[in-house]
Amino acid sequence: MTVLDPTVSAEFLAHHRQSPGSGSADAELRRWQELCRVVIEERERLRQALAETSKQRDLYLRSLYAASFDVPEFTKEEILGNLGKNQPLTDLVAESKAER
Repeated sequence: MTVLDPTVSAEFLAHHRQSPGSGSADAELRRWQELCRVVIEERERLRQALAETSKQRDLYLRSLYAASFDVPEFTKEEILGNLGKNQPLTDLVAESKAER
């Protein structure tokens, strides 16, 4: 006789109001199939909720970055004038702010 994990047995009992193995083989099979269907539907619902939450997180993060950082605008001349200098971006931003 196979012993089921207590969590699995508890879920089966909660869903079907009887312990696994307490009915005929055909009835037992149908109950397990129903439980699997319910679990698969819940998994899909959770995946969709996770995807939506991830989208919202990304939007909030972009909004936070936009509100938190003062991103200077560079002119084309400033950008072209710094090509090949290998100047760190922080130095370029500081220099740009000092000139304005």
